[in-house]
Amino acid sequence: VSIFSFHPVKPLTTFEGGALATNDDEIARLARLYRSHGIAKKRLWDSDQSLLGYNYRLPDVACALGLNQLKRLDETIAAREKIAKFYDEKFEKNPYFSTVKLPGDVVSSRHLYPILLFRQFWCAKEDIFAALHERGIGVQVHYKPTYKFSFYRERYGDISVPSAEDFYAAELSIPCHQCMSLEDANFVANTLFEVLKSFDTPQGCRV
Repeated sequence: VSIFSFHPVKPLTTFEGGALATNDDEIARLARLYRSHGIAKKRLWDSDQSLLGYNYRLPDVACALGLNQLKRLDETIAAREKIAKFYDEKFEKNPYFSTVKLPGDVVSSRHLYPILLFRQFWCAKEDIFAALHERGIGVQVHYKPTYKFSFYRERYGDISVPSAEDFYAAELSIPCHQCMSLEDANFVANTLFEVLKSFDTPQGCRV
């Protein structure tokens, strides 16, 4: 089974929703049942419910949008890759953060462009985040460790995965999408450097 997300920030979007792909007939049969209340048509108007499903059907209008975007998917990913490659070169050996290096044989959809702040910036991250938004840079953070949500804490107690928490403390996602120009990317990069430089002082926040 492969799962695809069509959230608005993904290279292919249906506003929300996603898709499941499988080469297993039984999984496909069950998926079709679960997406439609567990109900299947038997004869003419007569149907039967064989399990408890939900309404997971993607609306026809959303499907039409997705199918139309599918025709331009290679073009969309290439545009995102162009921005990402610009960032890779611009950020090489900078003093503020590292980037995520991809193996040479990997093709990424560039859904996100994450940077990992060096440790001395972690406790100032909220201020850095706010400062970037004030300058028009729509950064985001991905992702809060699942076990930190109250739903899971109430069921499983306190859990700690240091590597996940370090990543969460360090990560910022900067804009990287097909509607950007290289001038936009240069503005993002230069503004990011300016903001981080302002927080990189001997009296600043260090841990």
